[in-house]
Amino acid sequence: GEIVIRGLNVTKGYENNPDANKMAFINSWFKTGDQGYFDNDNYLTITDRIKEIINRGGEKISPREIDETLLSHPNILQAVSFAVPHPKLGENIAAAVILQDNESVTEWEIQKFLSSRLADFKIPSHILILDEIPKGSTGKIQRIGLAKKFDQLGVFDVSNNHSEYKGPITALEKKIMKIWSHVLKINKIGINDNFFQLGGDSIQGRIIISLICEEMQLDQIPLAIFLHAPTIEKMAQLISQENFSVPSASLVAIQSNGVKPKIYLVHPCDGDVIIFASLARHLGPKQPLYALRAQGLDGKTSPYVKVEEMASHYIKEIQATQPEGPYILGGAGVGGIIAFEMTQQLLSQGKTVSLLFLIDTVVDTIFSSINPSSIVKNFRFYLRCIVHYLRKRQFLKIYIFVTDIVFPKLGRRRRMVAMGVTQYKVFEEIQKAANSYIPNIYPGRIVLIIPKEREGFSSDPRTRINSLLKYATGLFNAHVVQGEHLEIFKEPFVPYLAQKLKMYL
Repeated sequence: GEIVIRGLNVTKGYENNPDANKMAFINSWFKTGDQGYFDNDNYLTITDRIKEIINRGGEKISPREIDETLLSHPNILQAVSFAVPHPKLGENIAAAVILQDNESVTEWEIQKFLSSRLADFKIPSHILILDEIPKGSTGKIQRIGLAKKFDQLGVFDVSNNHSEYKGPITALEKKIMKIWSHVLKINKIGINDNFFQLGGDSIQGRIIISLICEEMQLDQIPLAIFLHAPTIEKMAQLISQENFSVPSASLVAIQSNGVKPKIYLVHPCDGDVIIFASLARHLGPKQPLYALRAQGLDGKTSPYVKVEEMASHYIKEIQATQPEGPYILGGAGVGGIIAFEMTQQLLSQGKTVSLLFLIDTVVDTIFSSINPSSIVKNFRFYLRCIVHYLRKRQFLKIYIFVTDIVFPKLGRRRRMVAMGVTQYKVFEEIQKAANSYIPNIYPGRIVLIIPKEREGFSSDPRTRINSLLKYATGLFNAHVVQGEHLEIFKEPFVPYLAQKLKMYL
């Protein structure tokens, strides 16, 4: 807690300054501004300055703890962690370090070092390796305001304004900006501001699309429009075209630049890939990331009904741009099952797959419980879901979940309204295909990353890990990260997912 003091050598207050006294005292105790605790021997330990505590999405983080952990690295001479602004979390964590003479270490190597010593949410998302850390007029490092000082020096951009503000010009741009501002709850949005950098996610994207269609009397806009037109200006240009359409190809370049080997990630059960946009940003500009969308989302093509068909189609699209391996594949949820089958087909072609990432994926017949056919057969799954929601005090989810079980037609109609008719049909076909898929043994390297909790499954993550082990005979690594099902692709969890991926790239 906060350390307060009083005594003969402590001031009684400020003369003729009641406002200052109100801020500095509580019941005649002087507030030092320090945070600390008494140990079992009644020794007082000071842990940090309260003003320096970083509030990252509600998590209170002591920068001193991060500093001390950084300084335990043998190659680091000086270190200071500090808060940087974040559009959605309020504050994020950054750190600046000076290395020992004649030593070298990369940003991700430091993050990997920290990951074995700190909780995921305490690991800095940015680490600057500098020759000198700026100091205040007293010659000391002043943690507060350090982010702004780095910004002024041009070392680190914390402003989130990567281009000069440009307001809407056309009537269409003004309409779209009004909708974006309403949904994202941001008053001032420029027409060149990126939807994902503003903190937008797939749920907000669907709401924006629904409002745009209603406002402009359009039949349908695919969610993938945000990948092809992530700014108001580009979206207005695309929508204003007569008979405009978003490309129907499955392969989407989310981050096409970079010198590192390409990663190909397969969509989750809803068939779309907007979920990977935040991950691409956290992997950095040097890491190319491509995603594979399901067929049928454009309302013109028909969705595939078997995992093997999906895998074959996605391989053809990948090989059109990268004919030879080695390939790095992965998938989210059900997408991991499709990626698993893709590796089998590539091996049968004599191609090389260097790495398979399965993110929040369960490769087993237990997966069929996600699409239950009877209450009795899937009683354990239902019970675990309800217990999970009760523990989280998510009473609305319990109501919706039970209603969907008792009135399945009503539940189907609800999901159809939420997702849109076209996407829901794709969702159903993907789900059916995954439920009937029978995997084979895979001899290659697998990295499994799963959330700590997932409704409907045992609270022990090892049960989900073991469900995959029976199909893996090669190198196998498993990581458990904070978050729930597919939430690990969203803030505040996605930086830590990116860190786990970077360990293998």
